[in-house]
Amino acid sequence: DLYRTLMRAFSEAKEHFLVHLRPEDVLERASRDGRRLDLDAVQAALGQLVEWGNLQAEPDTSRVTTVEDFYRARYLYQITREGEAAQAALETYERMLGHHGALQSVALADIASQLRALRALLDTQDSEAGLDSAKAHLLLRDITRVFSDLADNARDFMAGLARGLDLRRAERAAFIDYKDRLLDYLRR
Repeated sequence: DLYRTLMRAFSEAKEHFLVHLRPEDVLERASRDGRRLDLDAVQAALGQLVEWGNLQAEPDTSRVTTVEDFYRARYLYQITREGEAAQAALETYERMLGHHGALQSVALADIASQLRALRALLDTQDSEAGLDSAKAHLLLRDITRVFSDLADNARDFMAGLARGLDLRRAERAAFIDYKDRLLDYLRR
């Protein structure tokens, strides 16, 4: 997503103590990952990020040499506190999603596999010999362990999200975006 790429460029710039970026600087930083972007698209996206409150725009008068240059709109952009909060929340979300999301999908596959094995065991039981209770016990124990691990992962995931997002300081739009992404993840 273009907006995420641009916000990442501002976060990385701030880590290097660069406070203000020109659109050309943003384009250069955003293109480092191999994306082909044009300056017009970057400038339009920067304007939208300013409108949302993620960035602040200040007139760039440092390169003005003529009256025409003075009246041409040129800006320096800076990430806002709200933009930093949104970026931090999304980075935490992606990190937690990557770490725990993969574990959850594996856990669900394990549960399905164990339940199929239990079903097969129940379907093939010999009425004279009865149920192989040792096998059934092992399968049920494994299913319980996987459910327990899944619950632990869900708890850790939610705790990580809570640590990464201070809802009292987050901008409303950033929170709504975060909420929508979380709901999309949970629906998968």
